[in-house]
Amino acid sequence: MLIQKLSDSATIQHRYLYDYIIETLGWFSHDLPEKGLFKMTFSGKVGDRFQLLSENSYRILWSEKTVRTFENRLFGNNTDSPDHEPPPFEFPDLDVLLQSYQQDIVTFCQKNRIPFLYKMPWPSGHPFALVLTHDVDLTRKYGFKILAKDLLTAHFKKFGQHFALSAYRDNIYWNFDDLLDFYSEKKIRSSFFFIAREWENFSYRYNIKTPKFQRLFEKIMQEDHEIGLHSSRYAFDYPARISTEKQKLEKMIGRKIAGIRQHYLRLQFPEAWRYFHDAGIHYDSSCGYNSTMGFRAGTSLPFKTFDVKRQEILEFYEIPFTVMDYPWWEGAIHHEGRQKNFMKIVNHIEENQGLLHILWHPHNLVEDQFKPLWDSLFCWIDQKMFYQDSLTELLRWWKTRAAVSLKSLRTDSGAFEFVLESAQPVKYLSLRLISPQPLASNSQLNLVQPDNHYLYQLTIKHLKPGIEKFRFSFA
Repeated sequence: MLIQKLSDSATIQHRYLYDYIIETLGWFSHDLPEKGLFKMTFSGKVGDRFQLLSENSYRILWSEKTVRTFENRLFGNNTDSPDHEPPPFEFPDLDVLLQSYQQDIVTFCQKNRIPFLYKMPWPSGHPFALVLTHDVDLTRKYGFKILAKDLLTAHFKKFGQHFALSAYRDNIYWNFDDLLDFYSEKKIRSSFFFIAREWENFSYRYNIKTPKFQRLFEKIMQEDHEIGLHSSRYAFDYPARISTEKQKLEKMIGRKIAGIRQHYLRLQFPEAWRYFHDAGIHYDSSCGYNSTMGFRAGTSLPFKTFDVKRQEILEFYEIPFTVMDYPWWEGAIHHEGRQKNFMKIVNHIEENQGLLHILWHPHNLVEDQFKPLWDSLFCWIDQKMFYQDSLTELLRWWKTRAAVSLKSLRTDSGAFEFVLESAQPVKYLSLRLISPQPLASNSQLNLVQPDNHYLYQLTIKHLKPGIEKFRFSFA
């Protein structure tokens, strides 16, 4: 059973939502005759999600209310000013909605003995994904302004203390070697976003052209981490700056960058997506909150963006973040309360096979109030199984998984048989199979639930480019 593609007469918003649903849930779509298909409709009242159209052909219904929820979250039209965040969403309503449809279609297919096949979101069927990213805002604890103020006000003792903590050898904020060594031990790959503009609003940041930064960039890339652009504070209103800063950073690291995050998250959607896309960037990771933890787009997962003003689907992705160090620490008075807030977020993500994307500023690793949070984060991480990578590699997986297509699905001749096609190799792609009857024991297949002999999971260690056939006999 496949999902039939929308007709050419469908609105561009509905085509965008169709692609979003197919990609997120891992469904296979196809241009086949009606028989043996689910057809998707974006209209109607709340009620049954599935309707019988004809023999072995069904309709999936998405109500108008549901469509409006998609649009309100994904179209990015929820800010009236770069400095005014929208009301916080502490609940990933889009992820929950899609997972409920996923469960309903599994139950529907099992009840009606309909064969169905879909892709799991993460390699090896991992229950969720984890990304750790870093905005490099500060590389000295005390900058020129504070040191100059100490001298001008004759606070020479303070000047000495501040200078000692910010000097080249003893600069406590230049802690990248320790962080990279820690990641090497934990086998974690991360994404670092650097500012390429030295001065902002009369404040000096840092100069990426110095030999010290050159050595740092080389080490980050040697250890398979990613470098992205942390666009300057006012770049959101001056698109030319985005390209200039991108080119400056690319010249320093000697390679193209794929990702961006706007400083202070000062931007407006969907204009920001258009600016970033036009600058040749592949994804943004600014969709989150300065003041709280939560799901600004109603989802924790990557999604292709839509320019609602120009009515255009962009080949550009947003990868939201859900947890930032500052609001995590400020969200409660005691450590226990902070942990409770964190667990509320991660429980939603685990329940919906989502992405836990954490934004941590490297300079806060040496600040006493943040150390307990960092330690507790890794106590939790060390007990979990998940897929982990940099943002670029995670997005590459997401898009490669989406590109795997289903050429045929048959359940005659005493077997569940299907054919996949992929343009490039895919490692550890996991599939869920809904069979009309139990399948014979096979080392490649695992029952999802011991008492459910109609739902199986298959992990393909290496899917080669081209066409590959899979066949599993009925018991």
